[in-house]
Amino acid sequence: MAKKTKAQLVEEGKELKKQLAAVRSKPHNFALLMSTDGLFLELSKVLDPSKLKLAAKKAGGGPKGAIGQAEVDGSLLKLTCAEGEDPPDKLGKLLKAHLRERGIQFKVAILSHDGKTLEADEEEAGEGAAAPAPAAPDTGIEAKLTKAFEKIKTMLVAALKAGPPDYAEKLKQQAGLYAAAMKGEDFEKALKDLTGLRKLIADAPSAERLTGALAGKGDPAKLAGMTGMVDNLIDRAGKDGAFDDTIKPQIKELRRAMKAAMAGTPTPEDRARIEAMKKKLDDVCLGHLAKEGHGPQRHEGGVTPKQLSDRVEKGLDPVTGTEFDAYKKIKKGAKKGQPAKHSCAEHATRLKDPGDYVDADETVRSGKAFAGERAKTVAAGSTFLKVEISLEDAFGPDYKDKLEGFTRLGTKDAPKGTEPTDFTGGKLVALYIIQPDGSENLLTMFPDPEPIKP
Repeated sequence: MAKKTKAQLVEEGKELKKQLAAVRSKPHNFALLMSTDGLFLELSKVLDPSKLKLAAKKAGGGPKGAIGQAEVDGSLLKLTCAEGEDPPDKLGKLLKAHLRERGIQFKVAILSHDGKTLEADEEEAGEGAAAPAPAAPDTGIEAKLTKAFEKIKTMLVAALKAGPPDYAEKLKQQAGLYAAAMKGEDFEKALKDLTGLRKLIADAPSAERLTGALAGKGDPAKLAGMTGMVDNLIDRAGKDGAFDDTIKPQIKELRRAMKAAMAGTPTPEDRARIEAMKKKLDDVCLGHLAKEGHGPQRHEGGVTPKQLSDRVEKGLDPVTGTEFDAYKKIKKGAKKGQPAKHSCAEHATRLKDPGDYVDADETVRSGKAFAGERAKTVAAGSTFLKVEISLEDAFGPDYKDKLEGFTRLGTKDAPKGTEPTDFTGGKLVALYIIQPDGSENLLTMFPDPEPIKP
């Protein structure tokens, strides 16, 4: 007979537990037979032991074994053999292993018809017995599941406290499914529910969980396993502005780690997952910059070539799609407070990729030019910080591939169409506003075909 699967053992264990629960309430007759395929146990409170023996033989049992009466006392299963029975050696030990394999933890004692102990666990042998050996580790599936749950309980509590409420509810529901499966002794389902609970905890959208995950940021395989957490973090941040602000530095750190991993040699599968996550984080970080000013709204890949051309030739703001500016207001007169007309220089430009825009901002902020100009700005008592670096320094020698723009032909008042912008020798212009807390918000940033002035 083929070896039984884990699922089969679980199902047998469920049925056997029900039978033993009935034996606990009232003693039952039993027949226990051995074979090369294992043990065959039959229990009944009405059928004669001899009939149970026939049933056990029909199921596959051999000639050796025992019949009699079974009772359960606490965690002890007592089998009292019928008169004339001569049970094989170690029958009780084999039965204990048979039960444990099916997730049932019982001690077993084999008694003669007159109550004499023929075989028992050492701790059940009574006075005069040898000192008991250390208890064997509890290897049943129920015990393993319980132990596994205990290991994650602390993390579960932390995830519940960190929220958000809707995710905490998911955790509670999943934990409830596991508890119900364990109570119903459906250990196969309990294993699936526990696995699902582990994943929910690992993917929890909290600053604490993100901090823990960043400890493995140098391992591409660990980064690749953060897909669920990243999706959940993005979802929560989109709904909760305060949470979004809290995790902003960590999101930047995670994005940089993914960029570094992609520059290495991750497996193709890991690379695909990391690249997909980085693109999502590109959009998140770009959204952060958009909140600081209007750079992405007018100079990033979301702006179409037609919008660039219309901006430089017709004076249409890419944000509003009209000649009126999305941000500037009329400061004087009867129309004070109303949108002012949008104005544009002779070039309208953009970066094609969101990730390049985010990278450019980080490059500027970490450069010597930024530190030098910031010091000058503060010394002058101003908060308006302008930084210029060459396009090649910002994007590398292939910078033209990352940029797009249109240059107006003719004059502003008499335009004569547009032509693609030539960025040769150009610069990246970044304008920041220094905040009261000392941080810098990006007002705008754009590629300019004009070279940096000496």
